[in-house]
Amino acid sequence: MKKRVYLKAIYTIVIILVSITLIQVVYKIIKTSSCSYFPTMKNEDRYHYMFKDANERNFKTIYSSGRNKKGWLYTYDYKNELRITIWEFFEFNNLDVDDFHFIEKEDSAEIVGTYTKVEIGGSPEIKIEFVACLNFTNKNKVELLGEDIKIDTLMNQKYKIAYGYLKELTFVNASNELQIRINFSEELVNTNLIIFKREHNLMFIITNPIGSKIFNSDINDIFKLE
Repeated sequence: MKKRVYLKAIYTIVIILVSITLIQVVYKIIKTSSCSYFPTMKNEDRYHYMFKDANERNFKTIYSSGRNKKGWLYTYDYKNELRITIWEFFEFNNLDVDDFHFIEKEDSAEIVGTYTKVEIGGSPEIKIEFVACLNFTNKNKVELLGEDIKIDTLMNQKYKIAYGYLKELTFVNASNELQIRINFSEELVNTNLIIFKREHNLMFIITNPIGSKIFNSDINDIFKLE
């Protein structure tokens, strides 16, 4: 009799633990699914308006995904010379460009936990890893790993730029939690990073020459950032 009661108690405990685990898994799936990005095959010209030369023949959409009310992530081949990644966020309209502080770092960031992974082909390849539900507040850090890094001062409260030969970019929030990591298949890549506030929305723009090509145009000659 005692043995049967004991086994029943063990069985009940196991059922409770399994139920709690399942509830936690389901909750996490429901929570993260509301943040998930999905591929989009339409509106390829979504960000052409940002370019001073917006002729459609200049653009080839390499990658596009997003979610209404969350954001859109697009990568363009521009004039077969420059690869441009534009990431627009709809949920951080309370943040400004000066809420992101550029710093140089010496080591690659460690990824811990589950991150969404996006690989964008080309030369070089770009790998983007980010948490399902991004969480930026004020006092965020943008960590730059590379050489010859230069940082422009804040311009018109709308954008700021860091550029140099980069291997990795990481975005860390005020709680020191890694939100986004971007790295390249090659050791060092000539890269511009622009943090831009367009009306109410925050945008990250990343540019680098395609392959071994040299692109000498000034950023202000390409984009409408005013």
